Amino acid sequence: MVITEFGAYQAADPDSTVNWRRDNVELCEEAGFGWTAWDYQGGFAVRGLDGKPTAVYHGLFPDR
Repeated sequence: MVITEFGAYQAADPDSTVNWRRDNVELCEEAGFGWTAWDYQGGFAVRGLDGKPTAVYHGLFPDR
């Protein structure tokens, strides 16, 4: 099974976005589910227009 979407409300503060994404990734991996990121530089961006990691990135990849 693969979970393909678990977005965070765009008006959420960065810490809440990081926590939401991190918790979802951890739960997916504990249950043996695959997961995907929804987009690269759009509304749920892992990188900003400047190329720097966003809160979404840090939630998905907390150890990087």
